[in-house]
Amino acid sequence: TAGQAGVGDSVTLSIVANEIPAGMDSAGLFGFGFDLTFDDSIVSTSPASAGPLWDGTGFANSSSTTSSVGLSANRFFEFDGPSGDEVLLATIQLTAIAVGVSTLNLTWFTGGPGDNALFDGTALDGSSSFFAGGSLTVIPEPSTGLLTGLGLLWLSKFGRSRHSVA
Repeated sequence: TAGQAGVGDSVTLSIVANEIPAGMDSAGLFGFGFDLTFDDSIVSTSPASAGPLWDGTGFANSSSTTSSVGLSANRFFEFDGPSGDEVLLATIQLTAIAVGVSTLNLTWFTGGPGDNALFDGTALDGSSSFFAGGSLTVIPEPSTGLLTGLGLLWLSKFGRSRHSVA
């Protein structure tokens, strides 16, 4: 999906999974891993935070560079996991730092055994229904445009007044 933000605004991006099968044992999703890449000249990010279904249930590993952020987590200490739609995997805080458009590419990441797999061992890597990317358009703040317009108006009036006196 696409979104807009002003320079300096923060946006919370929710990484949500849909169409997660229950698996042969009906136990659902065991673990996941993803990487989000973006244009670091337009947005910056904080490390990803695992959703509440993953907190304290296994192992989580977050990665972060200047132009990407990732997370892998599993339910190692549990006997089942979520299935179906609207499963919150993680949240990421993006901050708009410059005007422009940043493509947000969300891809699979496999950091170890069990990432992107169901409890029954079925691998989900590459499933097109699991992740979809988007973009974030960073626009100038309305107040910046207003101040620029007022400044130009003042300059044009000042220029005329000065010119007519001479």
